[in-house]
Amino acid sequence: MNKAFFDIVKLFVKRELIDKSKEDVLGVLWILLQPFVFIFMYIVIFSHFFGTKLAGDQYSDKYSYSIHLISGLLLWQLNANIIQNMSTVFVYNANIIKKIPINLLAISLYIPIIELIYFFISIFIFLV
Repeated sequence: MNKAFFDIVKLFVKRELIDKSKEDVLGVLWILLQPFVFIFMYIVIFSHFFGTKLAGDQYSDKYSYSIHLISGLLLWQLNANIIQNMSTVFVYNANIIKKIPINLLAISLYIPIIELIYFFISIFIFLV
């Protein structure tokens, strides 16, 4: 793996981030707003509407179940998004694969990197 390989991966990551922000009406703000809305909805639904608490823990507060649920869902969402996007990465980039001799590992490596960036943004919002 040489410098050109990492440059290709960086190019794909940059392209994906730019494309993602151009597609949405809110642009880059949506990358921050989407995990906030996701976390907020689960906290409101499970803490306030359902009033769920952890089983067997009489001293838990009303947010303990939501905290456990969201931490697991964020990891599950990371895994599901990587698998879903990896299944279509070669179809999505077929025009590049046909035109340029390129390492296929570079094309498939940018998906986990993008999803990890989104995951760390979600974790940061969750911890704040």
